[in-house]
Amino acid sequence: MIVRKVVGFLALFALTAVAGCPSALQDARRQARDYCAAQGKEPVIVDSQVTDSVWRGDVASLTVHCVDRNQLRWWLTGVRSEKDPAEEKISRGFPAPVSSEHLQVINAGYYLVHKERPGEIYYWFQLNVVKPFASKVYTQSELEDPEHPATPIRYGYYLNPGDPQTRVIHGPLQKVALGHRYLLKLDVYEDPEHTRLLEHLEQAIEAPFDNRSGCVELSESAKRALSNSLFPPDICGTR
Repeated sequence: MIVRKVVGFLALFALTAVAGCPSALQDARRQARDYCAAQGKEPVIVDSQVTDSVWRGDVASLTVHCVDRNQLRWWLTGVRSEKDPAEEKISRGFPAPVSSEHLQVINAGYYLVHKERPGEIYYWFQLNVVKPFASKVYTQSELEDPEHPATPIRYGYYLNPGDPQTRVIHGPLQKVALGHRYLLKLDVYEDPEHTRLLEHLEQAIEAPFDNRSGCVELSESAKRALSNSLFPPDICGTR
């Protein structure tokens, strides 16, 4: 038996399943996927509970949020931040954002997203231009690869005078270790051949999660900070 009830305006609904075969929790998750898929959306399970009923056996209750696939992402800072209380809790003791004459790190960390599969992790490295360059410059970013540290990931781009920022996104990442600090670098060159270096930045970012098991496991502080942001507490359970 499946019971659905719409709750509020956030497209949250409560779903209850009674044990049979498969288990009540598996059945409830399947029903949640089907319910959201009918709307062209993905389920985010924000709460789950299994209770034992004398009369009905195991009863699983889920609270689910149906959202668009491109909205299934959560920001995890890798540097010290005081932008909001949640980020401040996660980032205590993290490296400070770095800056140079022309650039300042604004966001450096990770996005946890649901794309091809739940729990994909992406680097996000964003710098604002605090002093415009006089002419076009060329950038070379180098990102530490958690899975293959000896082989960094490199991207080349450019900045025109007046461009407000530059950013690098890369993923999905594998073998990220909780508490490890990964290095993101950015070089700025005067020429497209990268022979005349103008500026060099190195930003260390700390990982508030671990995905070496193939499943994202958050630090305790990250779990608490994301508890009110529709983050599924059991990311593996959303597979």
